[in-house]
Amino acid sequence: MALYKRNWSSFEDVIPCLKSLKQKGIRLGIISNGEYQQQIEKLENLEIKHYFEYIITSSEIGVAKPNPIIFQKACLLANAQVHKCYYVGDRFETDAIGSKQAGMIGVWLNRISHETTSSVKVIHSLTELTMIETK
Repeated sequence: MALYKRNWSSFEDVIPCLKSLKQKGIRLGIISNGEYQQQIEKLENLEIKHYFEYIITSSEIGVAKPNPIIFQKACLLANAQVHKCYYVGDRFETDAIGSKQAGMIGVWLNRISHETTSSVKVIHSLTELTMIETK
């Protein structure tokens, strides 16, 4: 576990993206299949926790992604309309498709290849996220 924690790091585009989205007044949250306290520790270690209003984990909700309930419950807790929420994740089925099936706008962060799909929005870097039309 200590080795796992020592290897926590973020991609170069994470902090600039988070800063940009916050400056635009976009509310940010996290939905994770991880354990709540570990997610908090990771976000604090990476010094990015302050960007997020909500941190929702499967350990708290009792269901995991891609179950639509975790996405819908997160929107309910944030007092946000599901169909107006974007969910960005690096796992196609679990994140992008799961959030879309819950009624959100699913965005697949596909850093590995330039594969695309017509079923969800695809980005290859978080710098692209700041350019997605959110109206």
